[in-house]
Amino acid sequence: MQGFKSFPKKTELLFTPKINVILGPNGSGKSNISEALCFVLGRLSIKSMRASKAGNLIFMGTKSLGPSREAFVELVFDNSDKVFSLNTEEVSIRRIVRKSGSSIYKINNQTKTRQDVLGLLAQAGMDPNGFNIILQWEIQNFVRMPSTDRRKIIEEVSGISIYETRKEKAIKELEKTEERLKEVSTILRERTSYLNNLERERQLALKYKQLESDVKRLKASIIHYDLTRKKKELDKVNSEIEGKNKEIEKTRKALLQIRTNIDNFDLKINEINSTIQKSTGFEQEKINKEIAKLMADISGLGVKIEHYQNKIDEISRQKKELENTIKENESSINELQKEPLRRKHEEISSRKKELEEVEKQRKKFYTTKSELKSLKERIEDKKAILGNYNSEMNYILRQIEQTSLGMFDKKTTPEKLNELKALIAEKEISLEGLGKRETEMGKIFYSHENEINKQEKMMAKISGMDICPVCKSKITKEHTHEIASKSKEEINNLKKEISTSREELGKIQKQKESLKDEINKISSEIAKREEDLVKLRNANEKKEQIKSLHEKIEKSKKEIAEFEKSKVVMDRNFNENSDIEQRYEKLRLEVEEISLRSKENVDSEISFKQRELERAKISLKQLSREEEDFAEDLNSNQEDYDEKETSLEEKREQEEELSRQFKSLISKRGELETEKRKEESRVMENENRIRNLEQDINVFNIEKARISAEIENFETEMLDFPNENLVSASREVLLERLNRTRDNIGRIGNVNLLSLEVYDSIKKQYDEINEKVEIIK
Repeated sequence: MQGFKSFPKKTELLFTPKINVILGPNGSGKSNISEALCFVLGRLSIKSMRASKAGNLIFMGTKSLGPSREAFVELVFDNSDKVFSLNTEEVSIRRIVRKSGSSIYKINNQTKTRQDVLGLLAQAGMDPNGFNIILQWEIQNFVRMPSTDRRKIIEEVSGISIYETRKEKAIKELEKTEERLKEVSTILRERTSYLNNLERERQLALKYKQLESDVKRLKASIIHYDLTRKKKELDKVNSEIEGKNKEIEKTRKALLQIRTNIDNFDLKINEINSTIQKSTGFEQEKINKEIAKLMADISGLGVKIEHYQNKIDEISRQKKELENTIKENESSINELQKEPLRRKHEEISSRKKELEEVEKQRKKFYTTKSELKSLKERIEDKKAILGNYNSEMNYILRQIEQTSLGMFDKKTTPEKLNELKALIAEKEISLEGLGKRETEMGKIFYSHENEINKQEKMMAKISGMDICPVCKSKITKEHTHEIASKSKEEINNLKKEISTSREELGKIQKQKESLKDEINKISSEIAKREEDLVKLRNANEKKEQIKSLHEKIEKSKKEIAEFEKSKVVMDRNFNENSDIEQRYEKLRLEVEEISLRSKENVDSEISFKQRELERAKISLKQLSREEEDFAEDLNSNQEDYDEKETSLEEKREQEEELSRQFKSLISKRGELETEKRKEESRVMENENRIRNLEQDINVFNIEKARISAEIENFETEMLDFPNENLVSASREVLLERLNRTRDNIGRIGNVNLLSLEVYDSIKKQYDEINEKVEIIK
């Protein structure tokens, strides 16, 4: 013990199993030891321990020692025989008292209640108020008390009364416990109903929180989806801008190369023009005359050769006919044998002479006819060539006339064209500056619009909420009104800035349209003037072509006149013998008729046939001689023809060589001018292409500014959803799920979010009480 009454310091007393006696003078503290034993065993009566209150049991202090703050007494029992139910060799009981009068009980250093201590002592038959502890004044009272009281004391000493007391106490405790159980049961029923309601509210709150979390997650997923899509669009726009810039650079390089090509073409064309101007056409004119003479000679020889060939062919045909006639006559003579032919001889002889004369005229007729046909064909060819020359000249004249009518300005010069190109370059620089300004204004415009949409969404969201998601408190009308006022004020300011930006954007667009119109007009004028320069060059070239065609036409007219004179002579000869075929056919029939007379004139017929046979043989010999003569003439003319043909070929080669020299130069010049015109057209195409590409880049820059502003807004919105687990799905599916989740939140209605915090503590209390009730039952 320590701090108890007269024991300020820690004091230990050991008791043996036998009789223990405490000796000492008066006032040494012998009674304080017995009172300490009563104190630690749980006696409540302070007066029985000679104190007015529990605080007086604590050492009050002396001159040399200060007072103690608290006092304790500890009693240690030997439990080797297991009198107490604890599984230890020793059992210690300690009671601590403080100045406030409160007591603390401990068993084996574990805090317990007084009832726990009394229950443990009862196991060993000890009672703090029992008679196993007898104080000095109790013996005197025992002697003086009545027998009935003394009997009670004996019962208490024997241990009977303690059980009666315990029984009565237990019955009272049981009644109290039953009453309390009834009260607790009623409270539990009320708590169960409350807990069930709280459970439902908790489930609704959990569902609300889950749905709210799903809404955030779905919103974040939609924003992330839109952000990803916009980033892809931005990458695509940047790629388009990069591609357009590369294409512009490539086109400018091509344009530089094309202009270099045009300069090279101009240089080569000037060299060719100089060469043509220095050359002369005298030699070509001389060769043309020689070729014309050779062609005329060859044409005449050709007609003669054709005539001789026709003659030879005709003689060959006649020889075959005569050979056939000789065979027929010989056969007829053999058949008629000795048939007289004198009667037919004279008549047939006469007819034969006429027939031979007509035959000569007939051959001459067909020769003239062939020559006339050939001459007509040559005249038609020359007329066709003349017609082509006239058509070509008329076509060129029409082209020159149309070119002159379609010209923008006949006084167009390269210097004027260069001035216009410099002017259009200045306009394009101004247009580019306006495009950059338009891009900046567009970015501000789209940024403000997105901010307005964000503010309107926030106002709509707050108007539909009852509880603040941040502070978990209820949103009042004043709070909503204040937020709405601030948002409206900010929206109005943004709308004013948008209106100002829109007006400035409109002015910029009008200036751009004006510049574009001016650029288009200047570009159109440049194109027209470049066209005029090309047309002027073409007109000059066509005038040279007309001069050349006029010379060819005059030459062809002279040749046609000469051919017409020859044709008139031949037509006269042809018309005189136009009935030659009829006369020939008539005489031939008469000869046949004479030859077919009856048997009476057989002699005459034989004679006729013999004469005819002789004549045929003579004619055959004559035809052979004529054929030899014609063949000789044909060979002679053919040699002249071949010789002149060879000379003509040589002259033509010389002409072609000269023509090649000039034609190749003219053709080359034409090809170079054609290529130059193509290159000039390509210059215009490339310049227009560059302008179109720059306009496309301007449009893409505006689109880029819009998308960048949207991305910036999406990224700002994503800051409201940090560390959210995103849902991977299409935007349509996410929107559908978001709307469905919002509908579910709307159907839930008002939710008690405090139930989430209250439920666990109330459920814990309920379970503890219910567990105790079950133990008591």
